[in-house]
Amino acid sequence: MPAFGDTFDVFNAGQISGSFSQLDLATLSSGLSFDTSQLETAGVLTVVPEPATAAVLGMLGAAGLLRRRRA
Repeated sequence: MPAFGDTFDVFNAGQISGSFSQLDLATLSSGLSFDTSQLETAGVLTVVPEPATAAVLGMLGAAGLLRRRRA
């Protein structure tokens, strides 16, 4: 089962042109999704937190930094 941070080199090519009209990707465990931003340029898929999950983690991290600076 893919986990956060996993990358998949789907294909390699000397030159890539065009785009996919449709992607049918596997469903990942809760809170994770595939980042397809590098698929059409580098042939790579990366497992990342879903945007809502990433926002919550970012807020928790920022709160932790503020708490540390005040202490």
